[in-house]
Amino acid sequence: MKKILQLTMILASTLIIAQETIDLSLGPGYSNEVYYKLDNQNDNSFNATSWDIAFLRNSSFNVGIRINDGIGIKVYEVANMPSEYDTVDTSDQSGWVELVNSDENWDDGAFMNGSATYGFGEYNPVTHHIEGTIVFVLQYEDGTYKKLIIEDYFEGYTFKYASWNGSNWSEDITT
Repeated sequence: MKKILQLTMILASTLIIAQETIDLSLGPGYSNEVYYKLDNQNDNSFNATSWDIAFLRNSSFNVGIRINDGIGIKVYEVANMPSEYDTVDTSDQSGWVELVNSDENWDDGAFMNGSATYGFGEYNPVTHHIEGTIVFVLQYEDGTYKKLIIEDYFEGYTFKYASWNGSNWSEDITT
């Protein structure tokens, strides 16, 4: 009985020593997003309202693009041909298809749910790029719009966008 008690005390003390507490704060009202990397124990905190689109890339085959729906941004597929980017009309919103992020899978972001094979585009077997074919419009809670096309994905993303000023689209920004 004495040996069992000693073994139990050793195991219990080992478990107590092995536990570590890490304090991470999401801030008041969950105003921050906190990311914690287990292998190096680093954490990063970002203001939850500081981003519009998140690009995930774990490998060349594991990609995901999400909208920040937590701050009320909606994303719509408005066309499935890149040539239609220049003719996007905000008064035609009834014909747009709203796309949403998955609540269960980070890879399954709103932009991955477009009508193209890869959500936002089609794979080109000659160049091994995913070429953007879907034109999107982002609608913000304040009623403003941005149109966007993810033009290319290969070792990174190339996309262009413009802002609606109430009567015209601004000059395109490509990044």
